[in-house]
Amino acid sequence: MNGLVGLAGLVALLFILVNWVSIINAMEKNKEVSEIKTDTTNIADQITQLSALKDSGALTAGEYEIQKNQLLNNLSNINDSGSFGYAALGFFFPIVGLILWLVWRENYPQKSRSARNGMITGWITSVALVLVYFVVIAVMLRPLY
Repeated sequence: MNGLVGLAGLVALLFILVNWVSIINAMEKNKEVSEIKTDTTNIADQITQLSALKDSGALTAGEYEIQKNQLLNNLSNINDSGSFGYAALGFFFPIVGLILWLVWRENYPQKSRSARNGMITGWITSVALVLVYFVVIAVMLRPLY
């Protein structure tokens, strides 16, 4: 019985540690996103300036498109912030976490990483709980044999 209590305590400690790390990462990402969001107006201003340069003839249409696409890629990176919500979604619905990870891993690496980490944590927790369940059943059935 002492081994069962120790195992349950270890599983609970692992669960708390993983969630604590996820919360810390989400808080850091939110801080970074709030600092970066001020740059979105800067990107809009830069696109306006590029358009004016194209209209004046200082930039060719090809150069304009290349520079505009680079700015828009920077903008999509600003919108890519991993959050605890995606990790929780992946934790409670691992298949959804897997699908989000597969769909977002190229365009939104931080969001996909959050969903993936939640999915992995959910699977590990599920396996640990199943093991604890079988240990409890084995301990309860031991007196019958």
